[in-house]
Amino acid sequence: MDIKPCCHHCENAHYVRKNGLSRAKSQRYFCNVCKKSFQTRYIYQGKESDIYRLIEKMLAEGESHENIASRLGIRLDMVSRYILAAVEDK
Repeated sequence: MDIKPCCHHCENAHYVRKNGLSRAKSQRYFCNVCKKSFQTRYIYQGKESDIYRLIEKMLAEGESHENIASRLGIRLDMVSRYILAAVEDK
């Protein structure tokens, strides 16, 4: 079973397809709804703000940490890192 990540732009998970590799050899994805491409893992930390926004939304909806990591195509420790950062900011 191939788990496709959720689009970082329109949050759609059904019309996402693989779209080659980045220069750093990370998998790229393309959303057929909003016509934008994205990666689930970036070398540059600035790109992760989109993922953090999606994590926050999914946590508010009551999703489990494991389900969030699976749907977004990220590691579980990234979800935990976001939660720790959010708690420290408050």
